[in-house]
Amino acid sequence: MGSVSKRKRWFWIFGTITWALLILVLCLISSDELPNPGWKIPYADKWVHFGLFFVLAFFLYAGVAWGGTVRWKIWVIVLFLSFLYGGIIEWLQANFFHRSGDIWDLAADLAGAVVGCLFYLAYHKGREQFCKVSGTS
Repeated sequence: MGSVSKRKRWFWIFGTITWALLILVLCLISSDELPNPGWKIPYADKWVHFGLFFVLAFFLYAGVAWGGTVRWKIWVIVLFLSFLYGGIIEWLQANFFHRSGDIWDLAADLAGAVVGCLFYLAYHKGREQFCKVSGTS
């Protein structure tokens, strides 16, 4: 693996760690401290969980995929880690942070992770095709 590839991989790994820490902070602070824009979006909290784990899975998939791992193994790794991380956060919320741990939040986390993986695959395939046509890498 060349130095450019190593830098790209570390970019994705750094992004994953940074995003995971952001998720942790947002999910563990008191809900009274979170801004309320006053929007009336049904299941807004579930959409937030979905979006947070969508980005997490995208970053994580990119970081793990850079090593050339077989795709089904990446799916297993990313979905397992997303489920585990979301589960730990929900457990922490329910037991230590005066917030409610919710199985439906965990379901939204996992759904976001699945779509994040699919989006990464589409992004990667599109990038490969663009590079073939343009002659760049």
